[in-house]
Amino acid sequence: MPIEQIAFKVGYKTYSSLYKEFVKIMNTTPKNYRNEINNKFFEIQHSEAFSE
Repeated sequence: MPIEQIAFKVGYKTYSSLYKEFVKIMNTTPKNYRNEINNKFFEIQHSEAFSE
């Protein structure tokens, strides 16, 4: 789901409001955070596939 849609679904009136708050709390942008999580998920799946 696009981050803009997530912002509205969780109650922010603008994407920039979510963006600023997210960076303040997480010390990274929403896009970078999503990429980090996806990379970690991929690494876990990849390592499990080779451990079988």
